[in-house]
Amino acid sequence: MIGVRKGPVYTEHAADVSKKTKATCNDCYFRCAGLCALPGDTICPTFRMQAAGHLAPPPQPQLVARPLAAVTAA
Repeated sequence: MIGVRKGPVYTEHAADVSKKTKATCNDCYFRCAGLCALPGDTICPTFRMQAAGHLAPPPQPQLVARPLAAVTAA
């Protein structure tokens, strides 16, 4: 018989794993290339991560298939 688990199991290295740092304006391609015209240090909608000196494409939204009945009714 399987026993009941009483809570999460932590290891001594669990706190060291996967600490993401917040992106800043200084990490932006446009700011590093001197192309940013916006004042301040808040991340704007056009933020692109600086990656080895080239402009990385923006992340694309996931495509969701519509039900076939909705397509034929329209």
